[in-house]
Amino acid sequence: MRKKLLRMATMFSLSGILTMNVFATTYYDVPSSHWAYSSIQYMNENGYMVGTSSGAFLPELEISYFDMCEILAKVTGYKDVNIQTDIDEEFKQQLRENYIIQLPVIESYKEKYQAWSSLADEEIAYLLGRGFIHASELDNFISINGDGNEVRNAVTKEDLAVILVRILQKEQTAQSTYQEGTFSDEHLIDEYKRPHAAYLNSLGILSADESGRFYPETQITRAMMAKATTDIIKASNSSTVIPPTNSESVVSKEQVTLSKIIDKSSTEKYLLVQFQDGRTNFYSYVSGMDILTSAGEVIHIDDVAIGSELLISVEFVLDTEYISSIQLVGEVNSFEEGFFEPVQRPQPVPDSSYDDYVHDIKRYTGSVILVGKTGYLTIETSDETLTYLIEDETEIYFDDGMGELDDIMAGDKVHLYVQGNVILEVEVYRELGNAVDDYVNSSRTDYIEGAIIRSVVERRDFYEVTILLDDKSYTFEIELDASITKNGYESSFSELKAGDSATLFFSDDVVNGIEAESETQEIEGIIQTIYMKTEPEITILTSDGPQTFYLNTNATMYDTTKKSKITIEDLELYTVVRVSTESSEITDLTVEEYAKTIRHKGVIKEMESSGKSIDVLIEYDIMTDQTMFVRTINVPTSTDIIINGQNSYRSKLEVGHEILLTFESYVSMIPSEIVVLD
Repeated sequence: MRKKLLRMATMFSLSGILTMNVFATTYYDVPSSHWAYSSIQYMNENGYMVGTSSGAFLPELEISYFDMCEILAKVTGYKDVNIQTDIDEEFKQQLRENYIIQLPVIESYKEKYQAWSSLADEEIAYLLGRGFIHASELDNFISINGDGNEVRNAVTKEDLAVILVRILQKEQTAQSTYQEGTFSDEHLIDEYKRPHAAYLNSLGILSADESGRFYPETQITRAMMAKATTDIIKASNSSTVIPPTNSESVVSKEQVTLSKIIDKSSTEKYLLVQFQDGRTNFYSYVSGMDILTSAGEVIHIDDVAIGSELLISVEFVLDTEYISSIQLVGEVNSFEEGFFEPVQRPQPVPDSSYDDYVHDIKRYTGSVILVGKTGYLTIETSDETLTYLIEDETEIYFDDGMGELDDIMAGDKVHLYVQGNVILEVEVYRELGNAVDDYVNSSRTDYIEGAIIRSVVERRDFYEVTILLDDKSYTFEIELDASITKNGYESSFSELKAGDSATLFFSDDVVNGIEAESETQEIEGIIQTIYMKTEPEITILTSDGPQTFYLNTNATMYDTTKKSKITIEDLELYTVVRVSTESSEITDLTVEEYAKTIRHKGVIKEMESSGKSIDVLIEYDIMTDQTMFVRTINVPTSTDIIINGQNSYRSKLEVGHEILLTFESYVSMIPSEIVVLD
C-alpha cells in the first residue's frame, strides 16, 4: 500500500492547510475601511503574516523575496519542525531530504551574497522542491546598487504573478490560453511572464487598472501580498472538476517521471510528475483509464511503479488539467516514494558478501560547518563541501562515548561513514583545525593571533567561542576558568564581543586563555535596515556611509520621544538614532527622532494622460540605498500638486518634469505632495 502524506498541503489545493489559528489582532494602521482589511485579518488569523509587537502591520512596507518565501512556504504547507511538534514523521523526512537536494544551490548564493538571509533557507528549499520557484530566479533576491552595496530586492508584481500561477498549478494552462494584448503596457512585462499575469488578471488577482496597465515593476507591499495570497487560496478552493471529454483540446504531450499517486476521490487520483527540465506538476487522472506498456499491453495504474518514465497527454476542462493517455517508456525505475526528489538510502547488509557492502560505504574527514536543525550535517573537507542526512539510526561517537546530533558543533573535526546520502556513523574528535595546526607549526608558537571573535555561547560546563581566522571559522570549547583579558585588563567571557580582535593561547591543543581588544565608538545616523535574526542586525546610514552592527541581547534601548525603554520590535526604519558600539555590537541605542516626512527627488519618465499614475526616475532612496531607479507612483486627487509655486492639478504634470515627492512616513505609498522644481 502506498504511503499517505499526512498533514501535508497538496500542490493542487490549499484548503487543507487552513487549520492553524492564532489570536486575531487588530492593527492600528489597518482600519476596517482599509482595502485589504479582510485579507490582512485572514493572513494574521492563520499565522501566515503578523505585525509588530507595537500593534502595527505596516501594510505599505515593501516585501522582500525572502519574506515572500517565508509566507508562501507556510501557505503551501511548510512546517517548522522546531515550532510545530505534531509533524508527521514521513513529511519531516521528506523536508529533510528535499533540503539536502536544494542546499548546494542555496549555498552558492550564500557564498555570492553577504546580504543573503539564511533564516529563509529552509522555506526557499521547500519552494524549490515544490517547483514554485526555480533556482535561476534566486538571482532576483539581491542586487548590487550604484555604490557597489548589496540590496535585498522587493518582490515585483510580475515575479509574484509567476509564482502564484505555479502554486495554482496553472502554468501550462496560462501559457496555452494566453492571448496578446491583455495589457496596455504589455511591452513592459517580461515575455515569459506575460501569460502568468494575464491568467491572474482573468481571475481578478493582481489585475490591471482601469486603463489596462499592469505595472510589472510595481514593488509588492505587505497589504498587496496579503490580498493576492488570500485571493489565490480562494481561487484554489473554487475550482470546478469535470471529467474530460473528447471535445477538449490537448495542452501537451510530454515524457515525465511519475513521482507520486494520491487518491483524490473514489473515481479520481492526482498524479505528481516531474518533467525532464526539473519542473513538477499535479494532474487529475480518472481511475480505470487504460495504461499501455511500451509493448502495448494494458495495465492498471496500481501496477505502475513510482519512478516510471511515462509519455502522457494532458487535456484541460474548465482550467482543470486531466491526463487523457499514459504509456510507459522503457524500463521501470522504482525508488522510495517521497513528496520531493528521491534520496538514496542505506540498504541492509546483504547475506552474501560483507566486503561488497563495506565497499559501498564511503569515509570522509573534515570540519563541521553547519549542523541542520532538521537532521543533516555539512562538512568541509580538504577539497569540497559535503552535506548528508542524519537518520535516527545514525551512531554518533565522541572521545568520551556516544552522543546526539545536538552535541555536534561547528568547527568539530569528524570522520563520516556514508552510504548513499545518509550518514551511518559519525566520529567526532575536537582538535584545532588543520589551518590552525599549520599556523602554529609554522610559527613555532603556543598562541594564535589575528583572530576575530564571531560569537561566544555559554554552555553548562564550558564556553563555546567561534573565531574567524584566515577567512575560515573555528569553534572551540574553552573551560570556565580560562584566563580572559580585554583591552589590557582582567575580564570575563561575557565581556567578549563579536568583532573583537583576539589572541588565543593554548597548551596541548587546549585553549586556556584569550587576550581581546575592542574598538568603541559613538555614531549617529538613520536606521536603514533591520534584520530580525537570532542575532538581530541593524544597518545605520551615517555620514561615513552605511554601517551594520549586531544588536547585543543586553543592549540598553531608550526612546527619548516616548521617554521609555523599548525593544527591537519598536524600532522603525528612517528613525534617527544615536548608538554606542563595541567592535561589531551595539551596546546602547537611543532613538532621537522619528521620520516625519520622506522626500525623493526625481524626473517623470512616463505617465498617464490624467496624471493619476507616473513613472519616476528616483535619484536616491535611503530605504534601500538604491540610486537612479524607476518607481511607479499612484497620484490620487488628495495629493497636493505645486507648479511654479502655485496649487495645480495632477493632469498638469509632464514627462521630463523634475519633481520633489513628499511622503508622510516610510511606509506610505501615496505622496502627500508633489512639487515641480524650477
